[in-house]
Amino acid sequence: MSFAHECLRYTPNSFGCRFFGNRVLSVVVLCAAFAACAGLQAQEIATIIDLDNGDTVPDFSFGLELTRDGTGLYAAVPGDIFSPNRRIVEIDTSSDTVVGDGQTGLFPEEVAIRYDLQGLVETIFVSNNSDGTVSVLDPNLTPIGLIDLTVVGGYYPFGLLIGPDDRYLYVSTVNAGEIFRIDTDPGPTYLQIVDTYYVAAFNGRLALHGNKLVIPGTDWLLGAVLSVLDVDNPTQVETIVLDGNTAGWPGANDLVVVPGGFAYVPVLDFNSSGLLYEVDLEQTPPLISRTIDMLGTHVEIYEHGVDASLDGNTLVVTCIDGPLMIVGRKAGCVLSELDLSAYAAGQGNEALFSSDGRKVYVSDQGGPNIFVIEGVPQHGLLLSGTQSAPLGGQADFALRGGEVGEQGVLIASLNLGPTPFPEFTLELGVPMRTIHQDRFDAGNDLAIPTLNVPNWPGLVGRSVYLQGLTRDTDGEIRPSNLHELSVQ
Repeated sequence: MSFAHECLRYTPNSFGCRFFGNRVLSVVVLCAAFAACAGLQAQEIATIIDLDNGDTVPDFSFGLELTRDGTGLYAAVPGDIFSPNRRIVEIDTSSDTVVGDGQTGLFPEEVAIRYDLQGLVETIFVSNNSDGTVSVLDPNLTPIGLIDLTVVGGYYPFGLLIGPDDRYLYVSTVNAGEIFRIDTDPGPTYLQIVDTYYVAAFNGRLALHGNKLVIPGTDWLLGAVLSVLDVDNPTQVETIVLDGNTAGWPGANDLVVVPGGFAYVPVLDFNSSGLLYEVDLEQTPPLISRTIDMLGTHVEIYEHGVDASLDGNTLVVTCIDGPLMIVGRKAGCVLSELDLSAYAAGQGNEALFSSDGRKVYVSDQGGPNIFVIEGVPQHGLLLSGTQSAPLGGQADFALRGGEVGEQGVLIASLNLGPTPFPEFTLELGVPMRTIHQDRFDAGNDLAIPTLNVPNWPGLVGRSVYLQGLTRDTDGEIRPSNLHELSVQ
């Protein structure tokens, strides 16, 4: 039995697909949340949230933080180095509009949230880089405290993270490698520094891997580095060099840790190496397992921020010189890119997937904008191609992001799925057709020959829905985004 027949066997009672003998995978699992609306063939800017409040201070954005339930997004608004700002805004993600505005210290960069026992926002922390403080605000963005790092030496805070025990706030700095541990539980040491740890200098955003802090940084002697600090044994710090060519002033500002314990770290390098580093955190010490070339046809790009879809199969990487890169983690290559500078100032800083995966939020450190991007393939498999064609006309499609040598399939239907969005893409039944199947080549592409639209009058004015599908070497099933072909 072919892969296409095996994967797409129609099961009337379950609307399911049969895989590997008796294993059944339902449509809800197979086809989860790909298109925010029909017609999104690839990533596109759906909305630009305007942060301009009308005063004379620039409202350029920087760090972003989603609430745990995904309904709210907080953005630090530092302005620029010539005209620094003092703002944090709250955005309602259902409408993508600003619903709250608060005051911070000077040049706010990052946001962290502490939750109460019911999982509701309790306290918001904002690092204020230029005045060496961390603002403490309530859920209404009213200031309720201030953590002053100038009393311990005039430090400049950057990254913020609530630790694995939900009690301590960890603050990275752009000084000499200090990581401050601050108590956020009411009591004798509330909002006080209780420990100071030291890792490589000039540190960026923080991430967790179990009970360990994972910290990208810039060391002027070593280059771009990644440090791993065990919060239970803070003297145990492991640091590896990512890019040691210090002539290009390499630095690491952001990272994301995906299921399986891999960290992905973009490196800003003025030698234009254009590499995204994959680091295996399960190894001791951590090991660079591969690099992903981001340059493509670019002479240079300056990578900054990174985030991953929930399953870790799609990475988005911001570049302060314009492009937003969409990367297939399994394929280890750039699937496509979106030029943010074509829409506005477009200097992408931080990127975050929404909790349902349908959107990517990108802050703009060169303008008063937050870009809301839809249509990014969540599972690292990108289907693109012809959007409209006449009867008997030709249509071209491309499927990118599969593992080399593994089979892929292109399927089509006149119907969307049997359940309301987001629990569908295509209805895996009649009428559904396998359009093409083949193996992914060395470029992670599946070659799809030009197709002719059937000359059936009943198709005029209809849409044909297409989707790609692959099965990886580890047995994972990965669908692509949904693609709509309009028949004229």
